[in-house]
Amino acid sequence: DNSSVAIGNFGTINGGIDIQSGTLTGGERGTHFQIYHTSIYNQATINGNIKVEQGATLNGGIFNTNPYATSNATITGNIEVAGTINAEQYAIFNVFANITGNIDIKQNATLSQGIYNQTEIDGQIKVEGTVKGFGIRNHSQGTIKKGIVIEEKATISEAINNQGKIEQNIEVKGYVGGGIHN
Repeated sequence: DNSSVAIGNFGTINGGIDIQSGTLTGGERGTHFQIYHTSIYNQATINGNIKVEQGATLNGGIFNTNPYATSNATITGNIEVAGTINAEQYAIFNVFANITGNIDIKQNATLSQGIYNQTEIDGQIKVEGTVKGFGIRNHSQGTIKKGIVIEEKATISEAINNQGKIEQNIEVKGYVGGGIHN
């Protein structure tokens, strides 16, 4: 009924979230960001990885955010996507939040929309698969500590847009349709 997210965390999860197969569909009115469909919503702490395995589909993005900016939401691990994320705005959304690991889009993975960072990713963003609309955007307040890597067979339909800080290289071996804007 679009009234809530599929998995919402407002406390602490120790061990992570692993979507191994099937389809997980999130709603649009379960978060402060009511225009976005959200499958996995973290407003507090996940001590572990978020994995979307090959054969799994999220209808709605992964949101790591505290919209009230009272404290940072935290994922103390990686976000690994080998399956599919169908999102209307951003497939991975990190705002007033911290990801201590990497965002890793595996070879057969598909994101229908891009990756947005407004706060901090301590690791790197690595793309081996396909990222369609919105590309990768690092907001003016955002930091990506270990850079962005676009592997040889990867495809990003839109631009890599950096307005913030990327502390290591942007390495492109694959296709970036909209170029790199720094």
